[in-house]
Amino acid sequence: CLSGHFGDPLALPHGHCDRCSCYEAGTEQDEQSITRCDQVTGQCQCKPNVIGRDCGECQPGYFNIRSGNGCENCLCDPVGSYNSTCDRYSGQCHCRPGVMGQRCDQCENYFYGFSSEGCKPCECDESGSKGFQCDQNGQCPCNDNVEGRRCDRCKENKYDRHRGCIDCHDCYNLVQDAADSHRAKLFNLSQTLDEIARTPVTNDDEFEAKLKAVQEKVALLAQDARDNSGEGGPTHAEVIDDLHKQLDSVREQLVSADKFQADANAEIDRARQNYTILDQITENAKKELQQALDQLNDEGAQSLARAKEKSDEFGQQSEQISDISREARALADKLESEAQFDLKNAKDAKDAVEKAHQLAKSAIDLQLKIGTELRSEVGLELNHVKQLLGNGVQIAKEALRKANEVYETALTLLNEVNRQTQPVIDISQLKKDALAANERADELLKQITELSNSNGELFADFESEQELTEALLKRAEQQQLEDIELLERAKAAHDKATKAVEQGDNTLKEANNTYEKLAGFQSDVQRSSESAEKALQTVPNIEKEIQNAETLISQAEEALDGANKNANEAKKNAQEAQLKYAEQASKDAELIRRKANETKVAARNLRAEADQLNHRVKLTEMDIFKLEESSTKDDNLVDDAKRKVGQAKADTQEAQKQIEKANDE
Repeated sequence: CLSGHFGDPLALPHGHCDRCSCYEAGTEQDEQSITRCDQVTGQCQCKPNVIGRDCGECQPGYFNIRSGNGCENCLCDPVGSYNSTCDRYSGQCHCRPGVMGQRCDQCENYFYGFSSEGCKPCECDESGSKGFQCDQNGQCPCNDNVEGRRCDRCKENKYDRHRGCIDCHDCYNLVQDAADSHRAKLFNLSQTLDEIARTPVTNDDEFEAKLKAVQEKVALLAQDARDNSGEGGPTHAEVIDDLHKQLDSVREQLVSADKFQADANAEIDRARQNYTILDQITENAKKELQQALDQLNDEGAQSLARAKEKSDEFGQQSEQISDISREARALADKLESEAQFDLKNAKDAKDAVEKAHQLAKSAIDLQLKIGTELRSEVGLELNHVKQLLGNGVQIAKEALRKANEVYETALTLLNEVNRQTQPVIDISQLKKDALAANERADELLKQITELSNSNGELFADFESEQELTEALLKRAEQQQLEDIELLERAKAAHDKATKAVEQGDNTLKEANNTYEKLAGFQSDVQRSSESAEKALQTVPNIEKEIQNAETLISQAEEALDGANKNANEAKKNAQEAQLKYAEQASKDAELIRRKANETKVAARNLRAEADQLNHRVKLTEMDIFKLEESSTKDDNLVDDAKRKVGQAKADTQEAQKQIEKANDE
């Protein structure tokens, strides 16, 4: 077989060689640019990374077969994409949630934590953050005096995040000073224990007795603290720390509840969680105090045991142990005076939490309402985007229908012309019809132009079809102009004939005035006038009516010799009208026939071009169908929908800021 063909040329009864059915862009070619295939099987010789009998598709993980150089590797990121495949035309990989890029190798805006699970949303608090973009660890940029990964809480001794975390009342400075003092003491105590472990001294035989005495004092102090707090309580530092956190959390919950219109989306989950935590804290306060006191006892005993072991190993440190005992005693005394104050604060915190719960519940209801409205708006946007997919084919069909209407209009005009063998007497009606057809063609051209302008992007692939349609419309419009010109000429002939008739009428009127006693003669002359007018419709009718007029005139001459001169003059005028205007009408009729034949040929050509346009539009519909099957357009629509969702979220956040501003004012 020749190059580019395959088969068995020696097969019986006769050999055969078929042309290789290969996709040109994906198949190797010989020196004469002929696609090559196996001479026996017909398998095309594919370019690199191309598969299929006809070399018409890329192997999995490759794309861009149209390049003519084989298929390219998708190079999808194994972490950010679901698999190694991509779109066969654009090369876009299939990204995990929150991941973007052609290779799915980076997080989307306002996401972080690139991993095999995708990227997580930053969820920066709108009132506590400088912006909504976090770093790679998820830390949002916080405003002054704000802390937390999401910038969702004020720093210590600050409150009201929506007002910039302002300072607490001056009375809380005393609480903070006391807490800082206890932290410093605990730090010194820790350093002292570490120093004991690091500094060996001489052995002290009395250390065990002193240690036992200290242990008894610690137990006594613990019992005193237990008696003063009911069933026991934690250390002062722990109580202050814990109550400080509880008060901050309660304040934030109260402020969030007061401004839940602005913070419903961001604060609702934390409000539920904080309510549960604070409610548990208030219900279990006595239990926690008892556990803390027991822990203090255990830790005191353990500390004394460790100190004894260290003393046995390294020596005596009696002075430091005495300091520890004095500090422990002072701490216990402090606990006794502050226990009632701490319990009162816990009760106030519980009341505040119950109030915050009611406000948080209102915030939850508002969040559900806002979420429902937002989902409804986004759904409408997505439905609108999907509806645009079907517009391209519908508009192409509409253009084809308009072109067919033009053809049918032209064909109707042609049939009307062919049915007329003589000039039409109703010139005004024909002119109106022609003008109406011209207006329909103009309106059709205007509609197609408006469709083309309003759907320019969708008709980018139909430019050649639009140009052909416009050419056909212009040709139909030109043909209609020619028809109008013919009608104008026919009208001119009609005007001339009418003028001749008017002259005949004048002659007949003169004869009537002369021989008014002969009423029958006026009737005959009137019939002659009508016959002359009918001559404008057909040439044979003109001749017949002229003969009738001659007969009537002859009869009038025989009856009225005095009217012979006027009758002869009327006959002469009628004959001149017959010769002059009948000849002109015949010429006009011949011209109309010739134009009608030309119109018929043009209409046939128009039909052929319309059929060709129909074929090309069908091919275009097939291309549109193929394009609709490609996932590239779907991906673009999804990206667009995501951008719209992001915009909707930004709009919601902006609305929340406006509400917050209005509440502050």
